[in-house]
Amino acid sequence: DGLHPDWLVAGDALPGAVGVQTTRAGGVGVGPYASLNLRDGVGDAPAVVAANLARLRAATGVEPVLLDQV
Repeated sequence: DGLHPDWLVAGDALPGAVGVQTTRAGGVGVGPYASLNLRDGVGDAPAVVAANLARLRAATGVEPVLLDQV
């Protein structure tokens, strides 16, 4: 059934919010970043990260907002 965080289940906390979880498969990176890396600042080429984000946009039809994992 998947994970359903409180902010998504509540519905009224963030109206229209959608949660998406990706895998690392299907990206355009090479070497140690040969995956769907969606983050700048970790050593991957910015153009590759931009291409991966474009793939995510195309697959979901929405503009991704990345959260910081703590």
